[in-house]
Amino acid sequence: MLAIIAELLSESNMAAAVAYDKVFLALQNLESECNFAERKKATEIKAELLEITRAALKKFTLPKERKTQYFIAHPSRMLEREMRHWNTIATRRMRQKPNGRNPWKINVSRNLPFEVFEVLKVKCELANGHVSGTKRKSTIHFTNAENVECLLEHGKIKPKAELLRKVFKNKDYGVLNCREDRPFTISYSFKREVISLSFFYGVFNEFGIPKHI
Repeated sequence: MLAIIAELLSESNMAAAVAYDKVFLALQNLESECNFAERKKATEIKAELLEITRAALKKFTLPKERKTQYFIAHPSRMLEREMRHWNTIATRRMRQKPNGRNPWKINVSRNLPFEVFEVLKVKCELANGHVSGTKRKSTIHFTNAENVECLLEHGKIKPKAELLRKVFKNKDYGVLNCREDRPFTISYSFKREVISLSFFYGVFNEFGIPKHI
């Protein structure tokens, strides 16, 4: 099965087309020969492949006024761009002098489709984020800056030195401050499809001496 998938991911369109047929055949065999868990997984994979295939065919064969409803979204790519927006907004809001109401703290709220959040939640779990919540809201906490940076690497922010980091004109710099008592928090409202980020930052002089409390 892994060999077939490798062919499917090949840059050769001919090899991928042949592998596509092999995948369906292999999935049919799994449905009839394996245990319940494997059969269920095979059925789900086949159903999703069929859905994507139908959408692709309709996109390229239906009249222009109808085919737009079959465009295939890529949540992972959408999340990649969204993370770059987060970084831009966060660094713009970093100040050398703290906000009187919420000193050294940044809050960001953005609309985010549920499908994109599902990808984000998996990324957070892989980056050792603590995921909790209810049917209405999901909350994710990070207490380690390295884990946050690992998560945001999905955004492919370049140069990497600008990841949640801002250098001021006098060479002071602001950077993410994440620890147990100052967590990096992600909240998501399923009803509103709105994501909220809340985190702290610190400011240091060019020699690395902290200027924040």
